[in-house]
Amino acid sequence: VINNSSLCKKTEDKVKEMLEGKYGFKRFIRDGHHTVKEKKEQKYYDPSELSHFEGIECEWPLFFAYLVVTELCRGNKSEAAKYWKMLESSVIEENGRVLLPRLYFVPESELDRDDTTIGGSMCTFRDLEPRLEPMREEGHPFLWAQALYLLARLMWDGLLTPDELDPLALRLSRRTRSHGISRRLGFKAPVYDTMIQVALIAETTSLQVILATYGIPTQTQRQVHPIKIRAPQDILMKAFSHVGENHKLGLSGRPNRPIGALATGKVYKIFGHTTVFYPTDSVHDFYISFDTLFLINVLKSTIQFLNLNWNMGGRPMLCLYLTESTLKGRNFYDFIHFLSQLKQGEVDGVKVRLDRLQALISTSCTENLEYTVTDESVHLSLLSPLRSKSVALSSSVSYADSSVSLFNVTDQQQQHDNLFADTYDFLRMEEEEDEETEPTFSHAELKTFSNHQLLSSLKKESNLLGQLYLLHELMKRGETHFTIHGTITISDKVEEIYSCAGEKKHWMAARFASSILRKEVDCLAPSVTNMLCRGKEVTIGVFGRMEHIISEPMSPKQIVTIIYDCCMPHNPIEAVLQQELIIYLGDYITNDHHKWVFEGMTRLRIGWIIQAMQNEFQRNNNDQVVYQLAPHEVNDLMIKVLKGTHQHRSPLSKRQLEGALNRVPSDFYIKIFKILDRIGSDITVRNKTLSRLPTIYEMSPHEKSFALQVEELLSSISLPEYRQLIVELLVVVSTVLERNPELNHEGGLDLDELLQDSFDLHSQDCKSKADNSCDGSVQSKHDHAHDRSTDDDVSNSFYQLNPDGVCSSTSYMARAVVNRLLSGGLHYDTNKCVIS
Repeated sequence: VINNSSLCKKTEDKVKEMLEGKYGFKRFIRDGHHTVKEKKEQKYYDPSELSHFEGIECEWPLFFAYLVVTELCRGNKSEAAKYWKMLESSVIEENGRVLLPRLYFVPESELDRDDTTIGGSMCTFRDLEPRLEPMREEGHPFLWAQALYLLARLMWDGLLTPDELDPLALRLSRRTRSHGISRRLGFKAPVYDTMIQVALIAETTSLQVILATYGIPTQTQRQVHPIKIRAPQDILMKAFSHVGENHKLGLSGRPNRPIGALATGKVYKIFGHTTVFYPTDSVHDFYISFDTLFLINVLKSTIQFLNLNWNMGGRPMLCLYLTESTLKGRNFYDFIHFLSQLKQGEVDGVKVRLDRLQALISTSCTENLEYTVTDESVHLSLLSPLRSKSVALSSSVSYADSSVSLFNVTDQQQQHDNLFADTYDFLRMEEEEDEETEPTFSHAELKTFSNHQLLSSLKKESNLLGQLYLLHELMKRGETHFTIHGTITISDKVEEIYSCAGEKKHWMAARFASSILRKEVDCLAPSVTNMLCRGKEVTIGVFGRMEHIISEPMSPKQIVTIIYDCCMPHNPIEAVLQQELIIYLGDYITNDHHKWVFEGMTRLRIGWIIQAMQNEFQRNNNDQVVYQLAPHEVNDLMIKVLKGTHQHRSPLSKRQLEGALNRVPSDFYIKIFKILDRIGSDITVRNKTLSRLPTIYEMSPHEKSFALQVEELLSSISLPEYRQLIVELLVVVSTVLERNPELNHEGGLDLDELLQDSFDLHSQDCKSKADNSCDGSVQSKHDHAHDRSTDDDVSNSFYQLNPDGVCSSTSYMARAVVNRLLSGGLHYDTNKCVIS
């Protein structure tokens, strides 16, 4: 079922490490089922009693039988032999029969060994290997385990082959699965190689001529008649909404969600029309669609996706509808290069076939939707001509004037027809993109303007971002009834500026307009689900403001509502930029080659990641802000930040990066659990507390719920670099306690106080040594613990200390921890094993 071999091995190794025993596998940590401490009359466990079962969980030998069968099917004889030997040692004889017990349990007599002395040292029951006894069934054996044992013996003795056990080869991936498996013939069919069929449809004849000058063959809609070319949003979504529908059973059809590449990769018969759907990416109605390089990456990803996941008869179809607005701009030649790759027959190692649409129909996968479509509006949509997206976008833009006046729009259709009259005009447009600039006034200054002043300034303002500031101020005042030149509403004007900003690649203006219009990306819900399925939580919110945690799948509308509610009051542009980041993160986390960058990140805090990206800009002395970057540049910057190369970074910069990403070291949460187990009270930071009780009784160190509690504790910290110091401090505390197992701290841990002690020790050393390289100006305890928002705090010399070395941050933290332990009440546990 899972074709990712590395993921399977990683999961199996983790299960074996945590659950494998001498006689079988534990079902899970703190499993009280059939233990002697289990209360038989009690239907459910109390959370506080789960810790009583730790170390005495029952072991189930039937899992050894599963592993023998699995390894034999994989052809791994040595690993199968290992578990066969363990399986044989787990069987018992009863009345002349060889039986595999249901489970092995720790008898009550073994529980008294908690005070046993071994080798002169006092050890707890968890440190011992208790003797287990088999559970004997009355009347008949445990049939499930017995059947698996017999199956494993048949395969081990060579009496049953994997192909006989699994004749359909469902244990194998689709690409390595045999066609026509026979017990007598070892013939294996070659790996199925998918070829992507590509048809290029030009929006206009003039665009077709321009592309032909570069040797790119295309067709127009007229040339592919009677085949219909349509977007999937209206027709295909309506058709699929009836698939599986049953009113008697109360079953609805497919939800109105975006149509993916696998669905648009087929040819459909609808109302007697042969219809091909071009893939409209999930950002088709979002400003990202104006970024040509981003669209090229999306198309390459689509080709890779079809190649890896297509398992239907016929070849997948990729119909690309090329518009003038897509190709126009500075990245024109990048798109031409991509189209040339299609013509050459290979894109990033995937074979493609570029041809006329009519020539590709016969080898495509065809599906008949006649029986599902009863909606007459679908038929009318097929009969009506396809409305060009670029016509809609260009209708509000005048290219005659580089300032793009929004008040003197004339005969837009004539402008559109003449816009790309020849190749020269097309290439000239590539050079006319101007740089985005800030308006002469700030957004805050507009609060003092009257409505009349705002409208008057709007007519004079040529800067797109300035116009949006003025319009947004009017909208905030609830003056949406105002019209410009008597007919154009404020919303219409914002829509015009949005289109214009996208065409001119003014990304900050495009983002601001999108947020005002409350635009949303279709694939938000799948992207969030991708992150949740990989064990991550997602938090929405502007850096330094209240955040909303998403811990379970939500509908697109719910996610959009959360984003706009959290971002619009503080920073409107982030309402759409955070949607961008969610898309990029959701796509990046699914790539197996890049999943390592998310290790140690339990929560993906979108606002904090944006802050890390902004810090990266400031580190490079770049005057731009993230909001002005093109979408593909935002994606590249996000990847750079996530990979977090530490070369040529100062210790402060490293801490800012790691803290903003909320990344923690390996086994960090296990270390925190051990700290709680060794102290007498709670862990506190920034007036937020991680309670010792009942946490250590209700949870185990490996539980995700415990990791989330630790993250909740750390979420109270407002500065990334301070959070990272707290993480480093907790690791130091864990190391000190681990190296001194006989010590237990009777009180709690106030991390702010411990870190302040480290600051003080550093200050004392700097003053005593009179070292010019040290900065002795350390702020007061109150400033460090509760008010670290100024530039002086960020530039404090302690943040610039390396974590390793003689005069390092770790050395000061270790001294502070030892001093606090010695002065805060130590308890020497003589029952602990002392390592000399």
